[in-house]
Amino acid sequence: MRLFPHPATSHFNVFQPILRRLAEAGHEVTVVSHFPDPNPPKTYTDLKLPGETLTNAISLQSDWFLNRRYYGHFYEFWFVYEWGKESCQTAYNSTAIKKILNSKTKYDVILMETFNTDCLMGVVWKLQSPVIALSSCNLMPWHYDRVGNPHIPSFVPSLFMEFSDKMTFRQRFMNFIDVHLKKGFYNWVVDGYTDKMLKQIFGDEIPSVSDLKKETSLMFVNSHYSLSGAKPLSPSVIEIGGIHIKDPKPINHEIKDFLDRSHEGVVFVSWGSMVKADTMKVEIRESMLQAFGSFKEKFLWKWENETMPNKPKNVYIQKWLQQREILCHPNVKAFITHGGLLGSSEAAHCGVPTVVTPMYGDQFLNAAGMVRRGMGFVVHYEQITKETMQKAIQFTLSPAAQLNAKT
Repeated sequence: MRLFPHPATSHFNVFQPILRRLAEAGHEVTVVSHFPDPNPPKTYTDLKLPGETLTNAISLQSDWFLNRRYYGHFYEFWFVYEWGKESCQTAYNSTAIKKILNSKTKYDVILMETFNTDCLMGVVWKLQSPVIALSSCNLMPWHYDRVGNPHIPSFVPSLFMEFSDKMTFRQRFMNFIDVHLKKGFYNWVVDGYTDKMLKQIFGDEIPSVSDLKKETSLMFVNSHYSLSGAKPLSPSVIEIGGIHIKDPKPINHEIKDFLDRSHEGVVFVSWGSMVKADTMKVEIRESMLQAFGSFKEKFLWKWENETMPNKPKNVYIQKWLQQREILCHPNVKAFITHGGLLGSSEAAHCGVPTVVTPMYGDQFLNAAGMVRRGMGFVVHYEQITKETMQKAIQFTLSPAAQLNAKT
């Protein structure tokens, strides 16, 4: 069984191939999530959680994106905590979880997302099944202790920081502070809330969540040393970065024709499923368009609106695009991205250099990893001008960046 209370598509998609492959091999698979499979294998059962999913959920109209500071990462942590509380309440109030708790079915193993809450460890405790923890991103500061993994902040960057494995003394100090504060906050605030919630549901006999987490048998982590760098990992931590990359599907005929005809090269622009690109500040959009218009290459942009004011002739917009298939097209020369881990992994897989505009979460870490490996150039959202974007694109089109991305 898979327990997945978080309503973000990109998180869910990381581990979906594992569940489908298990079902196709004949195993009985039950999935509790917000994302029912439209074409499930015969032995695959969906139990849908209520509530809206997080697609195009982040608006760029907020001034927060223009005035970020070091302490903004702690604001993000609090936001993630509130998100986790809501996910817990939704899950335990759902018919899906109630059905499982009232069932006499024995599960051989439970796979559980451990992003911003461990509240569903209560279900694991009730069912007395082995549990494999899933992380859709690199290890978070509060993941290390549950699997006995060492965390060495002198060269292992915190998920929330824009550092690579090569840090200055100042960066190592900031990284140390971030790691231990986030871990402390999680253990004190998040686990404190979770303990109260689980005792209300299961009674005083349930152990503390800190003890329940120690029952984790394995942890699958969506990371790979080619992007995140080498780090010490205990035998119970398995990196599976890139597992979501499937065999390519046929590209939409209209898009394929556009790509095939673009012999001068294509720059693909997408800020993922969460960020609503058409909400960006007008002056930032105009700066990007002016920069794009100064190149001979074509630009293919995932844009959530039918129209785009002042669009140059070499810019083509679509509401939805097949990211993995487009990135691997031979005419695609660069990728302008927010630095989401799935897109970053696909860019590395396809050998495409990146311009990274990190927005939140692990995107800063992913951006730093690509820069460290010579295949990325960071332009923060608040720093976007015609000139900064031109410089970044010129870097990605350079022979050095093209070679680094492919080796």
